Amino acid sequence: MNQSLPPDVLDQIAREMLHFDNAPAAFLQAWKRGVHIAGAEWFGDGTRAGLQQATSKWQLRPNVQRLNEALGVLSSGQRLFLSAMVSFYNASEGGAMLKRCQFEGLADLGGLDLERRKVIAELVLHYDGWSDTMNSPINPFTRGYHGFDIQRVAVIGYDDRCPMTYLPLHASQSDVPDAQLIHRRCIFSDDFVLVTEGQQVTTELDTLCSGTGTILAVLYSIYGDDNGVSSHIGDDQTLEAAREVIQRLSFETGHYSRCWEISSAHVTEGTMRYLEDMAATETPTGLLFVAFPIPCSPAVGGKLIAAPWTS
Repeated sequence: MNQSLPPDVLDQIAREMLHFDNAPAAFLQAWKRGVHIAGAEWFGDGTRAGLQQATSKWQLRPNVQRLNEALGVLSSGQRLFLSAMVSFYNASEGGAMLKRCQFEGLADLGGLDLERRKVIAELVLHYDGWSDTMNSPINPFTRGYHGFDIQRVAVIGYDDRCPMTYLPLHASQSDVPDAQLIHRRCIFSDDFVLVTEGQQVTTELDTLCSGTGTILAVLYSIYGDDNGVSSHIGDDQTLEAAREVIQRLSFETGHYSRCWEISSAHVTEGTMRYLEDMAATETPTGLLFVAFPIPCSPAVGGKLIAAPWTS
């Protein structure tokens, strides 16, 4: 005999279902408040217009590489708040950044002001995972590297007994031409390098740098996203050459006869019904997509015509 659940349990289930149905939108609003407080330059395309026009958290994902480079020169509160936000996007990267902030536990968040505490609390309350497959900008048909990035780094010699080190220039010297960097004396920290010959360096930045050396060369490091992980592909001596490498790596040669198994959890009920109806009817000719039933299985097959597709 089926026994109904107590009314209070049913009410709790209904409240939780309503909460989690609304969680993605609430998380986005809290995230946008956090981006506004921390500064739009650290997220998405780095502009206030991008913040105002964003309709998904993916459009405001943090620029982890840039944040890591600048973490050492930010205030303690700004470092902690930004690192906590990154931890929602990428637990591993955020955890490493929090470690650099000497974060020991949740009580450390008590050092933040009220507005930042509210943002963190709202993000925790409405967090439903960042890897939202349906809203991810990553094309499931993309193969190999994508999301390419080029970073200019200085090759620094500082001790004949030690290997050379590779560091990006501090943002304050990002416009200095390569010719004014090579064979110049420099100071550096774990995160960035600053040329001291012919360039002004503030006392605040100088105190953050414990190493001294000479810039031997300037390279353009090429990075690509490989299944959600940023990977170092290689280096070139000029920006133009690095861009040419990216152009070659981005060239679509096409792979055919590939297949994927997609869980029903990744599509809506309406989409599943549409595919089932499409598979049960005779498909007109000339379509670029065909659905078909799979015998002895509730699954639906799909075939892409004239692959590869780009979106």
